[in-house]
Amino acid sequence: MELKFDTSKTYAIALEGGGAKGAYEAGVTVVASYPGTPSTEITKNIVKYDEIYAEWAPNEKVAMEAAFGASLAGRRSFCGMKHVGLNVAADPLFTISYTGVNAGMVIGVADDAGMHSSQNEQDSRHYAMGSKTMMLEPSDSAECLEYTKKAFELSEKFDTPVIIRLTTRVAHSRSAAPVADRVDNGLKEYVKNPQKYVMMPANAKGKHVVVEQRILDQIAYCEEGAEGLNTVEYNSKKIGVITSGICYQYAKEVYGEEASILKLGMVWPLPEKMIKDFASKELKNDDITECTLILTMERKQKEKVLANFENTHIENVYALADFVDDELETLDPYGGNLQSYGLCYESLHKSIEKLVNILN
Repeated sequence: MELKFDTSKTYAIALEGGGAKGAYEAGVTVVASYPGTPSTEITKNIVKYDEIYAEWAPNEKVAMEAAFGASLAGRRSFCGMKHVGLNVAADPLFTISYTGVNAGMVIGVADDAGMHSSQNEQDSRHYAMGSKTMMLEPSDSAECLEYTKKAFELSEKFDTPVIIRLTTRVAHSRSAAPVADRVDNGLKEYVKNPQKYVMMPANAKGKHVVVEQRILDQIAYCEEGAEGLNTVEYNSKKIGVITSGICYQYAKEVYGEEASILKLGMVWPLPEKMIKDFASKELKNDDITECTLILTMERKQKEKVLANFENTHIENVYALADFVDDELETLDPYGGNLQSYGLCYESLHKSIEKLVNILN
């Protein structure tokens, strides 16, 4: 059976169909998965494409190893599983992260937040961090199609498997999505290279350096926006939301245009500078009204605010310690050692607990 799509039209596609269509358009040839809701339907949709060989594996570990074998042989491959299945596949995942890939390899993992059909609740982002593997997270079905295609490009660009993280709410959604023709990537040549693919201790030690440099290269890539995967929507400066996946849809529904949003399509590695820049926008006179409460860590910072911002009202500007009736002010740790940052955190934590009670 072959699915026919008119590429001039936009279709309402379910996420599992989006993942399958994305894999098809990306030129995937081999798919090996293990069933588990909410990931099962992706592979069930993939089998409808005649150009793709698809199989159910005995377990997730075998599925990942079969997909890696196809990648090694020069064909783009995909494997799918749910969050608990990634536990079973952890052994090959951590090693494949070291070896890298030949043709692109993408791992689709569906986290069942809320345990609708699972024995526990897990966050697969911890596996991405632990295995040093790039992870993307779409917020709807259209992005699932787009991100799946992008994941194969990134897999080959950075010589790494790429994980696409899904969640139950996204997996059971539908979105309008444009479609495209399948890309024929051909057969990528396999080059025998034991230093790259045989992870004996001597080779693994050398590859560890490669993996660490790869993470740095990926961070540089995502700091630049990751080609549109990480985006900022500037609206009101009063509220800032850093989010990804289905939580982006929730934030848009609740806040609309009343909050600025940093949406992370690439959830690992994180664009630390991009996050810091988003969270620390410069305070301007236009941001201050007669009702604006301004709290500073140090008393000298309070005096600086009063001197530099003409819209401030002295009765609305406080050092945090004075506002919550603490004896000692919180010292700014900037330029200090790690211990000074730890002391700052402890002081802020106690003061903010008091602040919450006062404001409530």
